[in-house]
Formats: sequence, C-alpha cells, structure tokens
Amino acid sequence: MHVYIHVHLFHRSDRIISVSIFLTLYGAGCVFTLLIADFLSDLTGVLNPCIWMAIVTGILTPLTWLGTPKDFWPIAVGALVSTLGVAGIVMVQIRVDVTHGSEFLKNCSAHG
Repeated sequence: MHVYIHVHLFHRSDRIISVSIFLTLYGAGCVFTLLIADFLSDLTGVLNPCIWMAIVTGILTPLTWLGTPKDFWPIAVGALVSTLGVAGIVMVQIRVDVTHGSEFLKNCSAHG
C-alpha cells in the first residue's frame, strides 16, 4: 500500500513539474521572440514587429528540431571565443580613449 501511494503521488507531481517547466519555457520563448522582433524592427525600420516576429519564428523553429543541447557544443565554444574577442576589443578601446583623452571621458568625471 505504501509503495502504491508513493508511486501515485510521485507520478502526479512529476506531471505538475513538467507542465510548469513547459509553461515557463513557452512564456520565456514568447518574450524573447517579441524582443528580437522589436529590436529588428527598430534596427531596420523596414518592417513592423509583427512581420519580424513571423520571420524570427520561421528561422528559429527548425533549429529546435535539430537535437538536444549536447549536440550544439560547438556553438558554446563559438560563443566563448566571440565573448573573449569582444571583451578584448572593449579593453583596447578603453585604453585608446584613456590615452588620447576622448570627449566622452572628459564629460564623465568622478566628481560630477
């Protein structure tokens, strides 16, 4: 009897957790799709966000059919390399601004 109750309650809670995770990921995906569409609309100024949302969804949906995240490890390596590259470029630009005294740095001071 004890085993039956434990398995029955675990099965029910497992479904509740799965539905909660699904709804959370669906909501986050919708928000990110809206943000991308709005950014692209502002960036290009050609199409409205509704059309961009359809375009972004059409591009991203087939990517979800390709496999699990463990199949995309090269993308993580590329993200790491690009992040390190951008961080290096930002540090070089900051050094150039400090050395040559840019207008932005002259307007920004610690004392207001």
